[in-house]
Amino acid sequence: APNPLISRQRNRLLAASALERARELGGQHKFSDAQKVLREAMEKITTSVSAEDPFCKALVGDLLRTWELMQETVYDVSTPYFLESVVQSHTQQRATSTCFSIASPCLSSQAYCTPSQTAMRVAAIPQPQTGAPIRGARSPPPPRPHRPHRTHQP
Repeated sequence: APNPLISRQRNRLLAASALERARELGGQHKFSDAQKVLREAMEKITTSVSAEDPFCKALVGDLLRTWELMQETVYDVSTPYFLESVVQSHTQQRATSTCFSIASPCLSSQAYCTPSQTAMRVAAIPQPQTGAPIRGARSPPPPRPHRPHRTHQP
């Protein structure tokens, strides 16, 4: 039987390669070709031995998110930079700035984050407005007592 750990690494390399190719094609405005490359990678990963591995599911999530970016109406100047960061993260197996991004996180590169990087990311996420203080935020200063305004008498 195939080794799931080897399958996981193959999926990582497959995703990195597909993301790199999609970045190139997106730069040429060949969005349907880029989507095809991404779809084929997703199909291979979802039918692999390690398809149920959480990391592999995150890889598929990243490929799907990139597939959604590969549209004329969505693709913008920041897309190639995001993709380059994700590709770099997977080829080097290191956390990149996408690990910390709240607006557009790379799901799978979070696997490379250290515990302290993860803690910083969690602390940066805005908390719901329930009246509870946001973790890591300072409390507002206490209100100043009201002092009547003095008028200067000659």
